Amino acid sequence: MDFEHPEKDAKSFCTPLTQRQFFPAELEALLHYNGFDVESHAGDFDGEPITAATESQVVIARARRPTP
Repeated sequence: MDFEHPEKDAKSFCTPLTQRQFFPAELEALLHYNGFDVESHAGDFDGEPITAATESQVVIARARRPTP
């Protein structure tokens, strides 16, 4: 990412942006194995389904209650 100061070039800098992308099933598995139940999993905040062209994921998950 480039951060440019509007007046002083010496204050501008560049830093790497590290991102991690998850396949939908991978994200669900990570949540499951770390104690969460997925309540909904959509491709955007409007609730559209995940498709091959989806660029984001919205997950609503709840911590699983321990079994007695």
